[in-house]
Amino acid sequence: MFSAAVVFLAVVFPDEQPKEKPDIACELSGMYTGNAINPTFTLKIEGPKTNRWSYSMRDDMFGVGARAESYTGTYEIDGDLAVFTGEQGGKEPKPLK
Repeated sequence: MFSAAVVFLAVVFPDEQPKEKPDIACELSGMYTGNAINPTFTLKIEGPKTNRWSYSMRDDMFGVGARAESYTGTYEIDGDLAVFTGEQGGKEPKPLK
């Protein structure tokens, strides 16, 4: 008596693992010296958990017309492109263009 067994092999391809979100977190501050301006700036980009960013700039304009500006917002990464959106801080928010 002869018995035969048929075995079916299933090839399972695992789904492509979700790609880890790129981490572009950084913090940078510095100063630029020009003829009539001496702004200091700070840029902070948070990691993929919050996707938030902030930028501030302060300039004393040699004591005449001192100003400070700040911007905050979020960003989204699409492939190799980071798209930042946000608005100007302060009493009268203005869209960031």
